[in-house]
Amino acid sequence: MAGHNKRHQVVIVGAGLGGLTAAAFLQRFGIDVHVYEKAPELKEIGAGINLDSNAIRVLLRLGITEEELMEVAVPLKEVWEFRNGNDGRVLYSEPFKKDFGAPHVVIHRGELHSLIKSKVTKDAITVNHGCVNVEQNNDGVQITFENGVTVEADVLIGADGGRSVVRNAVVDSPPKMRFWAAMYRSLVPIDQVPPSERVPNRTAWLGSRHFFMRYPVSGGKLLNIVGAVPRSHWEHNGPIDANVEDFLAEFTGWDENIQAMIGSAQETKLWPLYDMDPLERWSNNRITLLGDAAHLLLPFLGQGAAQAIEDAEVLAGNLKNLTKGTDLTEIFARYEGLRKPRASTVQFMARTIWNFIDPPYINSEVSSIPGDDIFNQYKSLFNMHEWLNGYDLQKDVVS
Repeated sequence: MAGHNKRHQVVIVGAGLGGLTAAAFLQRFGIDVHVYEKAPELKEIGAGINLDSNAIRVLLRLGITEEELMEVAVPLKEVWEFRNGNDGRVLYSEPFKKDFGAPHVVIHRGELHSLIKSKVTKDAITVNHGCVNVEQNNDGVQITFENGVTVEADVLIGADGGRSVVRNAVVDSPPKMRFWAAMYRSLVPIDQVPPSERVPNRTAWLGSRHFFMRYPVSGGKLLNIVGAVPRSHWEHNGPIDANVEDFLAEFTGWDENIQAMIGSAQETKLWPLYDMDPLERWSNNRITLLGDAAHLLLPFLGQGAAQAIEDAEVLAGNLKNLTKGTDLTEIFARYEGLRKPRASTVQFMARTIWNFIDPPYINSEVSSIPGDDIFNQYKSLFNMHEWLNGYDLQKDVVS
């Protein structure tokens, strides 16, 4: 069977943004790496994502040029703008700062995925291989896929998302997945929304235990709109098709421009929002984790993709001199020591933001928390922007 008994220096399970970024860096260092993905074809689902300057600097070092990026991304003039949900009043705005040495952009996840994938050779990626079991000893790791194929590696990197299979070989017990809320997501042609909303800003409206955000993607052709809404439980396996009318009803009485943006959507999906507590560890012998597999987080700091991309560069940089006799214990301890405190802080702060919007102590009958009140708590986190973007990742990469 194709792939049976193949051995690589590094195997990565999961061809998402973090897994492919790690593969691209490792190939640049001359490491024999192969990525296995469970999906039948290699594409990223989803809609728009935010990329702060901390992630852009990594992508530039990976070899993605600013020109390539700007063909599909939209650089932000206002990296944050907050408004009151009821009347649209601007509560705060934060302009882009050039001090961070890279643009701050918004981009469609699929277009970013394609850019990163272009930096990995095609023969290093295999689709339709869902990992079902991992076993290791001091000589290597054996990975078994649902089609019966097995491969071996000196190192295994689990980049297989929040419901990671690889993680089961790292931690003693699976982490509890915490469900917090749900989020409507839609993409709308930019020419169908009010002219005042066709701007290169990332704007969030706050109030009434809800959160609405919009920003342009796909070179400004589309507007990404999202609406986070409180939910007490989730009965589905993943995102579901939803009705635009229900999306609209959640924001009844809000700023009329919000109503217009939602009303312009032809379709929408409702996504569950989960996170998990920090893991006891990220690594075990020859296996380590990155991205959501290591630190699943809520989207309210816009750092999910960025933290996975940071993980990838730091991990690859510490594996760049990998040989058969390399002491992986020392390498993984350094990687985890560098990355876990930062990623765990982002997990905590993203959760804290949702707790500002939908406080756990609020009676479920109450639905009138003003945007101003939320913002007065939220603004205490604004120095997070400096901390996130000013991070000197290069010092964590072994030269």
